[in-house]
Amino acid sequence: MAENDLIQRKISQLEFQSLVKPMIGLPISRAWRGYGTACFLEIGQLSEYELPSGKRSIKGQFGVMIQWSWRIESPRTIACGSWSSKRKISKGIERLSGLFIEQIALSNRLPEISVCLSSGRWLQSFQTSEGQPGWVIFLREHDDSSAWLKVKNGKVVLETNERNQALLEQLMNLLET
Repeated sequence: MAENDLIQRKISQLEFQSLVKPMIGLPISRAWRGYGTACFLEIGQLSEYELPSGKRSIKGQFGVMIQWSWRIESPRTIACGSWSSKRKISKGIERLSGLFIEQIALSNRLPEISVCLSSGRWLQSFQTSEGQPGWVIFLREHDDSSAWLKVKNGKVVLETNERNQALLEQLMNLLET
């Protein structure tokens, strides 16, 4: 998909909170390590879908992806992070399955995400190399169409592709109510 096929809208912190509010109280149904140290959370009810390769996979109503530079905190210590061993990363991420989302907040001048989980766990993103913070929140609950939140030019944007113009308008209407 070409960059110019995307529709983007900058959103405020208040709009961000409205968009992630439906995730609060939902379980992490699947937590998994992607390529390298990428961390993925599939949140809410899982559904099966077909990849372009023809393989089947599952996704949640919502999703969180942090490319790299993250850590999982327990009440009094850092349980693991993107610089931990592969084994510790995999086990640490897998242990997030079954926990519930209590809060998702933005932090720092360049927006990073902080995901508060049940059992006193937190997942924090923090980019340590040049560029933009490397996280995405997938908003999939509105049907199979998808919109997502990410950082572009230091600001949080709501993004979708042109064919989902109606979805973007629906999300914007929700923010106005």
